[in-house]
Amino acid sequence: MFSPPSFRAASIMVVLVLAAAFALMLKFENQQRPYLQQFSEFTRQDAVWHSFSSMEEFHQLHNATELALRNPKPETLEQVRLSYEIFAGRISAFQNGAYDALTNHNSAFQKNIKLINQWVNKTDLEIATGPMTLEQVKKLEPELHQIEDQLKEVVHSLQVEFSTQMEISKAHIDELASYRMGLYALMFVVMAGFAFFALHNLWASQQRQIELLAAQDKAMQANEAKSQFLANVSHEMRTPLTTVLGYSEQLQQDPTLTAKQSQSLNHIHHASRYLLSLIGNVLDMSKIEVGRVVLSNEVISIPDLINELEGMFWHQAKIKGLQLEFHIASDVPAYVQLDGGKWRQILVNLLGNAIKFSEQGKIELHLSASKINDHDLFLNCTIADQGLGIAPDEHDKVFVPFAQTASGRHIGGTGLGLAISLEYARFMGGDITFCSAPDQGSQFTASVVAAIAEAPNLNDYATEKNLSGLGVLIVEDQAINRELLSDLCKRFGATVYKAEHGAQALEILVRHPNIAIVLMDRNMPVMDGLTATQEMRQNSFAQPVLMISAGLPPSEAEMQSSGLNAWLSKPFSTAQLHQAMNALLHLPSDGSASLTEAESAAPDGVPLLDVEGACQRLGYNMQRYQLMAQKGLDRIAEIIETWPTSEPETEKTRLAHSAKGIARQIGAEQLGDYFAQLENDSDNQLDSQLLLAQELLAATRRRLQIIAI
Repeated sequence: MFSPPSFRAASIMVVLVLAAAFALMLKFENQQRPYLQQFSEFTRQDAVWHSFSSMEEFHQLHNATELALRNPKPETLEQVRLSYEIFAGRISAFQNGAYDALTNHNSAFQKNIKLINQWVNKTDLEIATGPMTLEQVKKLEPELHQIEDQLKEVVHSLQVEFSTQMEISKAHIDELASYRMGLYALMFVVMAGFAFFALHNLWASQQRQIELLAAQDKAMQANEAKSQFLANVSHEMRTPLTTVLGYSEQLQQDPTLTAKQSQSLNHIHHASRYLLSLIGNVLDMSKIEVGRVVLSNEVISIPDLINELEGMFWHQAKIKGLQLEFHIASDVPAYVQLDGGKWRQILVNLLGNAIKFSEQGKIELHLSASKINDHDLFLNCTIADQGLGIAPDEHDKVFVPFAQTASGRHIGGTGLGLAISLEYARFMGGDITFCSAPDQGSQFTASVVAAIAEAPNLNDYATEKNLSGLGVLIVEDQAINRELLSDLCKRFGATVYKAEHGAQALEILVRHPNIAIVLMDRNMPVMDGLTATQEMRQNSFAQPVLMISAGLPPSEAEMQSSGLNAWLSKPFSTAQLHQAMNALLHLPSDGSASLTEAESAAPDGVPLLDVEGACQRLGYNMQRYQLMAQKGLDRIAEIIETWPTSEPETEKTRLAHSAKGIARQIGAEQLGDYFAQLENDSDNQLDSQLLLAQELLAATRRRLQIIAI
């Protein structure tokens, strides 16, 4: 082992040499970057591709012209116009500035594109209005022969310019690469010498690193197994609790309950929620560890929250002879907006600990507020007790998961409540602090950010029939949970279908295409929820899927790959379910019902929007396809608007034919089939059915918006 001075000198020398080499490499990299970018630059490659596409569209136009001359029917003449417009669009794209890198100094290109543009401008004026005529086609056919050579020159000049630029870039890259190789050789020699000096030190360090990595790997595996086990156990405990909370909430709305029954039921409901918070601690910690904590936003009543806490804990305090006092400062608003569930859990954990570790005296809860701005404030809750207190040398254990102080080990507990509360408070923009001493009690202060809110609408959402007429598919393997969800959805006015697993749900969707939303459990036999959702998307089911599960929420990658729209945790309240469904079904009830009727009227197997087929047919990428599809749908909307007033009947046939062609060109298969029906109807007595066409158009627009997202 070498002495520290010699090792230090060698290290300094190596650092200096490597720094110089690195500086040179950075210089070469910066010089090389512009040339490398030319190989991957989209606009140059796109210009070459665009030139090939222009040639292809020219041949399509030429073929359409020959066909129209041989068989001059209205549809063949109209196909000439459509092919011409596509070709003209390709030509105009050359002049939008996107391909300047290949065209600015390309004299052959500039010369020939100018002649082609002159022809396009002249032809635009000649065929701008009215249906395409045979005389126009006859005039067009010889002109196409005249511009063919010019178009070939345009394509050839772009290819030559592209190849020339690539060759120049390659030569520069090769030159810089040779410099880099020399630097690599120098760096290798320096590093080899340094490795010789440091061999013993590195070997010893490597051995220690191997031991540390092995120990870390074992610890991570044990922690992962622990988190998964705790999550599974919590899931099994939360599932039956969902039923208890759900039915107790329904019973609370029974108008025949006596005051005593209502009070007892409220205690059952609040105690169930307290039990939920206790068994949920484990699952919550699992979420925190894997980074899946999600904040919700709701309006809560501060007086109701304090009353709920008082009702939840007064009996425990009374049994232990404790005095329980609640104080709300005058600056606290009656209603605030925040994650009410997590705020409740923080207060329940702190208040529960105060009672647990106190044998005499009183417990005080002080709630105050401090303004941040006109809309937001800090909610500050201080809970003070006269209990056992915490020794100074144990203060650092208070917020450590699964760690307990001496008093905690004596009384019992999981050691998770305060750790979870601290994480939640910080997620909500606040913190938790405390001061404590043995036999002098403890004082914990929790603060979170909240928004000042107005009193919520007290209308009974459960009696609103805003989901009336909508089909809801409930996929849940537990019969009692299926019945609970079914009861709630029926109260919302929905038509309910039920499945025990994902495979059965797929069969029901085939038989009932009018289903507007799916409520999906995650863990089920035969086929789980994520797999079932993925299968539904592959079968062209585009309606919302809401996953309802007591386990960990699916990751962002799982939601995207499966096509899942949203997730709701069990247990849930009626309001939470209602709000989640409304958020996904954001259309008015009449609009939703019409859409369902329109889409279900389509023939089996005909997609609403065949994006992949249209992109392959047109040779477009997704961005270009979306722009063209939007323009096509706008044109179809104009046709639908002018249809009722169109005269004579042959004009209606022409409009239907145009709409059919546009729809099929952009992959709107159901719209295309519908306008084909209008076109083939000899009497054109289908004006009353245009409402269905409007609904199909609206559905297609929504599908295009979903694809864009």
